[in-house]
Amino acid sequence: MRSAIAVVVLALTAVALAAGEVVEAKDKEGVCYIATKTGYPGDDAPAGDIAKWMAAGAAAAGLPPELPVMASLVESDLQNLNPGDADSVGFFQMRVGIWNQGEYEGFPSQPELQLKWFIDQAILFKGLRFTAGQTDLLEDPSSWGEWIADVERPAEQYRGRYQLRLEEARALIASK
Repeated sequence: MRSAIAVVVLALTAVALAAGEVVEAKDKEGVCYIATKTGYPGDDAPAGDIAKWMAAGAAAAGLPPELPVMASLVESDLQNLNPGDADSVGFFQMRVGIWNQGEYEGFPSQPELQLKWFIDQAILFKGLRFTAGQTDLLEDPSSWGEWIADVERPAEQYRGRYQLRLEEARALIASK
């Protein structure tokens, strides 16, 4: 399981290294950590640059790099929307009335907090799924859309939208 994840993370690292984005990549207790030199590329950056930034953050947290990219493609077409639908803003259409407090206070104007929120929620739901015996979550890309739906909590009829964006997310992450 970890070897398949390591291959994906190493491939992402190679792309980022070639682009001059990675300062450091190391393996610690089976988890790959990636530090980026530039941080958030900006609201007007090409979609591929934003996807790589999100992917590096997810990989650094031990998550599949595609997760936040797939979510953001569905929720905002990889744009930092402000305002979005109702009181929803940002890449993941986070609800201001719910999330703009505590450790996420200020997220509407801080994309790094938006990504932190997504990663934190994905880790929480990963733990819940592992506890329920779904230990192949990281190895099975066909289950990632449901994982994202757990994080985003859309209406039941929209839960399948995220899985449809896996290949697009991979292409953006790999783009030059």
